[in-house]
Amino acid sequence: MNWRHLTHLLFRYRMLLGGVCIALALGIFIGATFFEKTVVVRGGTPDTPAAMSSVNLMIDYGNGTIRTWNTVSWHEAMSVMDLVGMIASAKEIALLTKDTGNKATTIESIDTIRNDGAAHMRWQYWINNTYEPRVAGKYYLKPGDIVLWKYVKDQAE
Repeated sequence: MNWRHLTHLLFRYRMLLGGVCIALALGIFIGATFFEKTVVVRGGTPDTPAAMSSVNLMIDYGNGTIRTWNTVSWHEAMSVMDLVGMIASAKEIALLTKDTGNKATTIESIDTIRNDGAAHMRWQYWINNTYEPRVAGKYYLKPGDIVLWKYVKDQAE
């Protein structure tokens, strides 16, 4: 191998390396120019760090009284019943439930306001302003969910 051939090979490698560097710089520039951060926003919930790792609970007693618990810590596989039970275990509400088997626990009363079959009044819940007919122990929350328990005329009728 002679000196001239070695110089030619070195020149080719420099050109190749230069081309790769230019392509890399161009790719970074184009990526930075057109990059849009994708943020998952759930309808009806604020997109804040606290909202994305917690859930909120509201209780509407049907008589004008509404109580609220904001940014309650959320965990994987947390059901609506788990949330209300957590607030009750912290002694913030008095909760009476009825176990109907297979995670089908229902709310009988919250803070002494009991379901009233004769008047067709009972505790029902909404998730992000949408009535949810599923059993509360089988509805699993997502971060940012807003749970509203209301004492109302039975929605199923």
